[in-house]
Amino acid sequence: MINFLRKQWILLLILVICVGARSYKLTSPLIEYHSWRQADTAAVARNFARNGINLLVPRYDDLSSLQSGIANPQGYRMVEFPIYNALIALTNIVVPQLSIVEWGRIWSIISACVVLWCLYHLTKRAANEWAAIIASIVFATFPFFVFYTRAILPETFGLALVMISVYAISTHVTTKRLVISSIFFSAAVLVKPTIIFFGLILLITICFDTHRPLIRRLVISGTCFVLAILPVALWRVYIQSYPEGIPASAWLITSVNTGGSAVYIFFRPAFFRWMFYERLNLLILGSFALPLTVVGTLRRSATMLPIAMLISSVVYICTFQGGNVQHEYYQILILPTIALFTGMGASFMYEHAHGIIGKLTAGVLIVGLLIGGWIFSWDKVHHYYYSLSDIPQFATIVQTFVRPDEKIVVDTAGDTTALYAFDRMGSPGLFAGATDLKAQGYSYIFTYNLETAKNLQIGTTARVISASDRYVLLKL
Repeated sequence: MINFLRKQWILLLILVICVGARSYKLTSPLIEYHSWRQADTAAVARNFARNGINLLVPRYDDLSSLQSGIANPQGYRMVEFPIYNALIALTNIVVPQLSIVEWGRIWSIISACVVLWCLYHLTKRAANEWAAIIASIVFATFPFFVFYTRAILPETFGLALVMISVYAISTHVTTKRLVISSIFFSAAVLVKPTIIFFGLILLITICFDTHRPLIRRLVISGTCFVLAILPVALWRVYIQSYPEGIPASAWLITSVNTGGSAVYIFFRPAFFRWMFYERLNLLILGSFALPLTVVGTLRRSATMLPIAMLISSVVYICTFQGGNVQHEYYQILILPTIALFTGMGASFMYEHAHGIIGKLTAGVLIVGLLIGGWIFSWDKVHHYYYSLSDIPQFATIVQTFVRPDEKIVVDTAGDTTALYAFDRMGSPGLFAGATDLKAQGYSYIFTYNLETAKNLQIGTTARVISASDRYVLLKL
């Protein structure tokens, strides 16, 4: 009993650290790294809170054709099914003292804790308690893990759902557990369709359940998988009626956008360099912790889970090569896999050390590698929290002149951060001249480029409403 309580206190302590680390800058404005994607997610939640929650018609602040190639005057946002956004909105309605941004981060932190809890128990079953503790510490504290699993993105919430799905059948594949697992997996794929690749974990787990004949296992796994993805298939069919709200996505598989032009990187050296050297090695593990992860992949495990997670993660990365290289947040989905193998590697190194001196040396080496990895990762990630301090000031100015029902063009090359901060709907980029923009219903243009402002005024009725050496607000 005492040993059981001790183990629970260790997990509780790690969960407290997990929450504490992710509470850093919890109340800061949504103007941090990758804020454009977070702003899109938060905008849907804010519109839900203001106009009522309609899961079938999510809307955000971008009314332009920049995302889909089709003008989007209603601001439709037809990507993942907006369960995460609706939860943010609902809690904001109930407790309006906390903002949409704060509730978004809180829900991500809660989701991260669920992932950590499942990760601990799954790693313990696959290896041992020490591997589970190290894996949990890595997930709870490493800077890349912390930053992206508290961001206002649906990935962490979807990851929590799929981890519950995996945990449900990790010990016994009974009919009841299969139903529970399928429900959570279905919800996870709705929240983030790319999670469908992690259905391989469930398929492998079911197929290696030796309590049933092979044919029956295959039929059960196939049936559960088809039923689980049916809701997202129906959602994808439904949103085809709103093509203006569906962002272009074909490039996510093969290409990255560098300076406005697509570059093909599918299985090119650049893909391997960015994913495995820049991201996995330097950014996520800070180089020093990488040997532990590599050793972990060589260790035998008591369950099929580690190999299933590894296969799922590799297939996911190698499918969405463009998306994974272009956007760091795509790696959120593989973070539990990385943490699991890091914990298994650390445990393996310690177990195979001989004698007191060997154990002490191994322990010091493991701690040194983890601390070194954390420091080097923090060196690259810490600036992600830095705010662009001028945007809140500009927001006050814009809100003074631009009414909530007036549309504005913000010259930010597709970045919707300023639109969200200004709390106005419009376009996050200049896609036409001043005359054409006015004809399309836009009333104002905000630009950081003084030369652009001068050119927009030539031959038009556009006039400067407010300006400084850092911005110009034009009235059309």
